[in-house]
Amino acid sequence: MSQRLSTFLLLSLFSVYASLADAQILPFELTGSGDAAFIPLTPGESAFHDADGTATFLGNYHAEGMVRLDEFTSQTTGNFSSAVPIVFTGENGDELHMDYAGSVELTPVGVGEFFSTWIAEFTPVVGSSTGQFANVIDGSILVTAITDPFTLADPTNVPYSWSGPPGWLKFIPEPSSAILLTFACLGFAGCTRHRR
Repeated sequence: MSQRLSTFLLLSLFSVYASLADAQILPFELTGSGDAAFIPLTPGESAFHDADGTATFLGNYHAEGMVRLDEFTSQTTGNFSSAVPIVFTGENGDELHMDYAGSVELTPVGVGEFFSTWIAEFTPVVGSSTGQFANVIDGSILVTAITDPFTLADPTNVPYSWSGPPGWLKFIPEPSSAILLTFACLGFAGCTRHRR
């Protein structure tokens, strides 16, 4: 192999790995609706919730999670977070695992009746997702969930809907892509040498 060809191959491989090292940041958006088993009204209390809807990359999804009331900040406001990561499962079985944290506000709509607004930042749990989300290393989406009215005496089986402005997910390229491009460069070098 000539020195010129060796230099070309080395520069090509360097270019390949440099380009693969650049992660892709892609827009991500979701909308949907579901039910909360109950509205947690005691700090430290957690409640199961699920949702169905549509999201970027997932298509139609089903999600399941646990929401935890962390603290009250006033009589009608508080902070909350995910007790466990929420798992979004897409049509093809790929899973996106995310944590969330934010604030909640109770708004009176009648005697002893309220609806609640939950605003949270969702962020991916690195290394837990599967399929096309296995290489997600960062991301953020702001989600607002609004419940149907409920009473403090019986805050169970509460429907809600959620949506938010477009967020983003950051992906790193799959290792297989680097391997394929490396073999392509090696193949090119071999063909060039053979022609000589």
